[in-house]
Amino acid sequence: MSDKDRRPYHFRVVDVFTNQLFNGNQLAVFLDGTGLTEQDMLAITRELNYSETTFVFPASQAGTHARIRIFTPAGEVPFAGHPTIGTAFVLATNQSILTDTQHIILEEGVGPVAVRLSGEPTHPQFLWITLPPVTFQPPFENREAIVEALGLRATDLLERAPIQLASAGNPFIYVPVKNKSLVDQVVINMVKLGQCFQGIAPLKLYVFALEEQAEGQEQLSVFARMLKPYQGSIVEDAATGSAAGPLGAYLVEHGLVPFQNETTLVIEQGTKMERPSFLHIHLQAQPGAALSVEVGGSAVPVYEGTFYLPQHHFRSSGVKP
Repeated sequence: MSDKDRRPYHFRVVDVFTNQLFNGNQLAVFLDGTGLTEQDMLAITRELNYSETTFVFPASQAGTHARIRIFTPAGEVPFAGHPTIGTAFVLATNQSILTDTQHIILEEGVGPVAVRLSGEPTHPQFLWITLPPVTFQPPFENREAIVEALGLRATDLLERAPIQLASAGNPFIYVPVKNKSLVDQVVINMVKLGQCFQGIAPLKLYVFALEEQAEGQEQLSVFARMLKPYQGSIVEDAATGSAAGPLGAYLVEHGLVPFQNETTLVIEQGTKMERPSFLHIHLQAQPGAALSVEVGGSAVPVYEGTFYLPQHHFRSSGVKP
């Protein structure tokens, strides 16, 4: 097939929530998704088989820099943390936006999402996103059945901490256990788990443990895994910003961390997968408003490439190339 018979789509791959290559969570960013249908984007995402892939489009709202669509192999999601940070990093380092800005505003399914850059705008060392307001659902009462479905015992759960669904545009069920070794011991019984959470789809679990704070340690530490057992080929996520941020709000909501007006913590995730990731959370009280939640981390470029689609593909799908 000659070049005139196919259309190139350029992409870059980055590791997010890490400053070391081959750690963190992988993300593919397509720099210009113009001409791609929803079916195209899902097919490309499944071909690459990362937990998420993003597609960049021109901004449609005043005051924003770009519109992005986020896909998992299971379908599109309205918001996710590591795709937001990774896409902002690619846009900044690719100089796709103004080089003197310290903020990038991305249009997502939940609305505009602000990304704050730390360091040189064209090569940020750290990126922060402000999450939409976090909401909570009533706690689950079937604690023993849930923990049994995870291969643990009821006594392994952290006392005075509920199993609860929380969301900042992307819902997760938070399961608190007593220590990090229990987090790694989780083995899901698919049948029992499905019985525990009937009617909840997609089902995503954030199993976590608070780590003991060493003397003189400033930041609180949490060890976590994000499990999505019914979502095809990707059943665990190495770093999940849209889960880590609400976890911080959950910890404040239930008095599990010291908090007056402000606190920070770091969440280690992905270690069980041999892709350790570190997600930084900043929580701040806002007078008369919801708790402000920021999620921050680094990103590392890995490789870039070109994905080709035949020109006839666009004619058959009704999309102009």
